[in-house]
Amino acid sequence: MTNEKGLIERAGLAGVDALVAGVTPEPRSLAHSVARAGELLAAAMEPMPT
Repeated sequence: MTNEKGLIERAGLAGVDALVAGVTPEPRSLAHSVARAGELLAAAMEPMPT
């Protein structure tokens, strides 16, 4: 059994849940969400300190 929320949190993507929940079909909202998702994904790809 896998806890998907735990995997998402460990991957540094916990903010994606709130981001997706707040998306509306308004162009500004979509543009903001896409930009923020890019920031979250970029941050998640940075090497973790050992």
